Amino acid sequence: MQESFAILNDRWQELLETCALNQIFFTLPWQKAWWQVFGSDYEQLILSIYDERKLVGIAPLKRKDNTLSFIGSSDVCDYMDFIVQNGREEYVFSQLLRYLETLDWDNLELDSLLEQSPTIKFLAPLASNKGYQVEIRQMNVSPQVILPSGWDDYLTSLTGKDRHEIRRKLRRLEQSQSVNYLTITEKDKMAEAMQSFFQLFQLSSAEKANFMTPKKKDFLQQ
Repeated sequence: MQESFAILNDRWQELLETCALNQIFFTLPWQKAWWQVFGSDYEQLILSIYDERKLVGIAPLKRKDNTLSFIGSSDVCDYMDFIVQNGREEYVFSQLLRYLETLDWDNLELDSLLEQSPTIKFLAPLASNKGYQVEIRQMNVSPQVILPSGWDDYLTSLTGKDRHEIRRKLRRLEQSQSVNYLTITEKDKMAEAMQSFFQLFQLSSAEKANFMTPKKKDFLQQ
């Protein structure tokens, strides 16, 4: 069933919390913000999958020409994926493929999937069994580390050399006497603070300066 951000507003987060993967990039506010800034060149195609009136899956897709892809883009979304209740993957992807067969498209390009994504485990073989050509390839490497609960535990997890280097830099930081921390909690001050952030970000390197386009600034301020 085709739906919209507005219709799914209350149930989107509830479903996301039941998923095997739960990333900020999959949340409704993030995807809605992306669509508002970058979506003008695409047709919105948000599909919902129900089982006995219970929402068990959301496919946040967009269409351009004859290509379907996730709402989002790899430059501002580290990961993208379908939102599927844990344990209902086979049902959701079977229903999704059945519905997609009624639409006009040639390519389904699903970028920025995590290696452990249920989409790779369930959708890829289902599509292959239906006769679709399926290609899975590694795009980028995204290192991850599970952080301990406290700073001292984190230091203990490092090598002696790394601990020494961190402590040396902390001492230099304390000795500089020119470091200030500012926490912004008032919404009316956020716009000014973001402009400072953008300026510092762009001064960091030419690559970052080129990355921070006016549209990306709009997106980050949504």
